[in-house]
Amino acid sequence: MQARSLVKVRPLVVARIVAWTVAVGAVGAVILAYDSLPDELPVSRWTSAPKSPFIALRVPLINLLTIGLIELLSPGLHRAKQFARPSAVVTVLLLTAAAKAALEAVGILLLPVSFYWTLIPLVVVLAVGLGTAAFLGREILHSQRWRQLHMSRLETAGVLVLVAGNVVLNLPIVFR
Repeated sequence: MQARSLVKVRPLVVARIVAWTVAVGAVGAVILAYDSLPDELPVSRWTSAPKSPFIALRVPLINLLTIGLIELLSPGLHRAKQFARPSAVVTVLLLTAAAKAALEAVGILLLPVSFYWTLIPLVVVLAVGLGTAAFLGREILHSQRWRQLHMSRLETAGVLVLVAGNVVLNLPIVFR
């Protein structure tokens, strides 16, 4: 007789827990380590700015907003007709965002050590993650099937708010 599991593990649920835990943990870690960060923080790979809570938390907050965007776009993928793998696509995107958040938080916490050491791992994580998501979601990307993606008004409003937040967090790059 084979023992049955009482709880069925769903990869999407695990990915959600991992993504939110890593992203919130990254924000918390930067807050806790704020006093030990150097006086100049990178705003991008090419510019820096004087240390402030806004500059220190900018990238971890962008990662949180990214996970929020994935969550808000997820129901539209699940509602799309003739799309067989919405959960797989969302799972990959969430795990990619979690890995990105972890790498960038470690990069911030290890400052003033060169911020550039995370560039290659970030490029690899993003290329593999986004490439895998595009491969898994290729059927919705073909022949304008993406037009089947419909969001509720609440989802659309949430996406607009998160995109606006992302724009605000990226203003330091524009004005440098």
